[in-house]
Amino acid sequence: MNIGVIFGGRSTEHDVSVLTALFVTNALGKNVYPIHIDAEDRWHTGKFTCVSDLAGMRACALIP
Repeated sequence: MNIGVIFGGRSTEHDVSVLTALFVTNALGKNVYPIHIDAEDRWHTGKFTCVSDLAGMRACALIP
């Protein structure tokens, strides 16, 4: 099973969301796809094992 973890966004709780997603993705292990929404509503995905990995994520989009 593949699991997408969507986190971040323009909320004042952005940083809490990032940390929660980090713990969840690390706990789930394989087949987890982290999807970060930054403060400008841009979506990114990629390696996410520590907070500094956010800078290296690549742009992505959900297409219905």
